[in-house]
Parts: sequence; C-alpha cells; structure tokens
Amino acid sequence: MAQSTMNWPLAIERNRDALLRIVAMLFTLAGIDENGASATLPRHMRNHLLRMLRPAESAVRRLVVIVARNLEYALPAARSDAPARAGKARGRNGEAERMPSFPVIDPMPAIPLGPVRRYSRSFPRITAIGFSEPCPVPDPALPDDAVDAAGLCRRMAVLKRVLDDLDAQARRLARWRARRDLALEALREGRAQGRTIRLSAMRPGRPPGRRKRPRFEVDRVLEECHALARHAMACADTS
Repeated sequence: MAQSTMNWPLAIERNRDALLRIVAMLFTLAGIDENGASATLPRHMRNHLLRMLRPAESAVRRLVVIVARNLEYALPAARSDAPARAGKARGRNGEAERMPSFPVIDPMPAIPLGPVRRYSRSFPRITAIGFSEPCPVPDPALPDDAVDAAGLCRRMAVLKRVLDDLDAQARRLARWRARRDLALEALREGRAQGRTIRLSAMRPGRPPGRRKRPRFEVDRVLEECHALARHAMACADTS
C-alpha cells in the first residue's frame, strides 16, 4: 500500500474512538468515573480489567507511533552553565503529586539468565512431634477477595489522558527518537562504547498483550494498530 493512498487521519480517528470506548468500558466495569479511583476491587474483576488494559496500552503506544510518523524534533544545544533541574513536587507523604507519565516505548520481554525457578503447589507442614503444632494452612486466594486496585485505576486514568492528547505523546516519541539518533552518532564516533541503544519504540515480535485468538474488541484494535504502525515506520524509513 502506497503512502499516498493511506488516509492516516481517518485511521487514527477510527482507532482512537475505539480505544476511548474501551477505556470508558473499563471505568464502568471498575465502578468508578474517569476522575475517580478505587482502593480495592474483587480479584476476578481486577484480573479481567488487566487482561484488557495491557493490550489497550500496547495499542495506544502504536497509535502514538502513527501520529509521530513524520514528526521531527530538534534537541536544544547542551549548556555547561545550565542550572540543575529541580525535582518533582512532592506531596505530604513524599509521593509525586502529578500523574505518572505514559511509557511510549514498549517494555522489552524479560530474559531469564538462570534456570527457571519452580514453585511448589503444596504447603509444607513441618512439625516436631511432642514439641510443636503443625503450621496452619493459609486460606486460598478466592475470586471475590478484595485486592489493591489503586495502581490499576491510575493506569486507566493515564490511558484516558493520553488518548485526549495524542499530539503531546507524539512529541515525546519524537524527542526520544532525536536522542536515539544522537546516541547512535556518538556510538559510531566511538564516544559511547558498551552502551545499549534501543533502535525502535516497538519491540520485535508480538506486541505486549497480544493474544493468538482475539477475545475482546481491544484485541482486534491492537492487531490493526500494530499493522498500521509497522506500515508507518516503513514509510518513514523509505521517505
């Protein structure tokens, strides 16, 4: 497909609207509004939300790649007399007050460096006859147990904020690409030996959260956004 025949604004708007519907559904399932947060959720509900949130975040990252396909960013010249950057504003409990930033770069899969650790499915009850009592068996994890959901709600809120301003995230990605190109130039000149540099914002292989058999709408949106992002990167490399 030629770049001139691709209607990029229409593709971005269609997938953005679909992701906004998915995020709104996640808030509805969690029982909160877009500005609220829930301290706890039933275990089965938190796991269900995570199963849809991971591919949604991956699809949004690919949407940012599409928006930033032709965006250039000029890094400012380094200043030796620049003042030190001030730290983040902290709340009363020492936590950052502002919302966490959205990662526009795919996390790399964990590579085990040693043998895979296997966990026992049973609970040992070691005792000394006549001296101690057997340890009580812990209660099993039940689907309706209340579990912490504050981090999950923050991720949902960040995802909604990103979809409301894709251009800002595209500028962040363009800035990352400019820094990557600067690091590659330093590596070619021998000034950055032994440094690992990511070449692409999307990790090779399957996108994070992808399922072989789509179950939800977000799975189909992720497949389309991944294909469009790969096409956008190919067009940018050949232009």
